[in-house]
Amino acid sequence: MPSHNKIIAVELDASTGSNLPPELVDEQNRAIADLLVKNDFRPVLDPAPADNSASLGPYKINLKSRDQKLIIEINNNENNLTSVAISLKPFQRLMKDYAMVCDSYYKAVRQASPHKIEALDMGRRGLHDEGATILQDNLEGKIECDFATARRLFTLMYILFVPSLR
Repeated sequence: MPSHNKIIAVELDASTGSNLPPELVDEQNRAIADLLVKNDFRPVLDPAPADNSASLGPYKINLKSRDQKLIIEINNNENNLTSVAISLKPFQRLMKDYAMVCDSYYKAVRQASPHKIEALDMGRRGLHDEGATILQDNLEGKIECDFATARRLFTLMYILFVPSLR
């Protein structure tokens, strides 16, 4: 039996992507594709369903940035279910560090040794994992998701806010 606690469609704010470098467009497309293949996602709605069989999913999400907040609009085929907002403040330092490491990584891919690329990629993955953990912590009580789903959502969150970091 298929899980209803999953995302089946993702949209990003229409203004996102218009000025993104090709590397970030690729990251965005990959994160969305990976998210749609496998995810575990459940908004904590009030009143909560009595059991998973009563889930309101599968879900369609729309990610937006407003006033230094990530807005996650959650819908199913029938209704707009809820909207969750989390502040960017806990992510600001991490995102700036992540942006610098990503920029270095993308430059290194074009001209550096495999050893340097690997070292930068390890740093990038470490920061990405930290971002996913912070995201899960900030979604607590609002949205339940597994770590892999949080990682992909962090990627999309980063892409939404990257223009404000540069």
